[in-house]
Amino acid sequence: IQEQLKSGEVVGIVKEVEKGKTYYEVETKLNGKTRDMILDATGTVTSAEEEIEMSAMPPAAHDALMKKAGTAKITKIEAVSKGGKVVAYEAAILKGSKASEIAVTPEGKPFKE
Repeated sequence: IQEQLKSGEVVGIVKEVEKGKTYYEVETKLNGKTRDMILDATGTVTSAEEEIEMSAMPPAAHDALMKKAGTAKITKIEAVSKGGKVVAYEAAILKGSKASEIAVTPEGKPFKE
């Protein structure tokens, strides 16, 4: 965790056991932005979600998220990584008082986990 943390702060750690394997979900914050990581028992990061600016997204992903969001307000964008590679961009959206999430691949296709 310390290696991944850089100069950020740990907000919370939760231990989870899935299908007999132990994982640690670590919520961190750096420069006001969130980064959540899931590490296995050996300390290897298996996945991460890092808050980014919309301008950091590839154009295809940006356009697809904007289209999917429609008139909803995008409140947060996260780059989702697995094995060190960005596999999706996830947006938290707010339409009226209803909050939800949408996600697309870097190529702008629908993302399903």
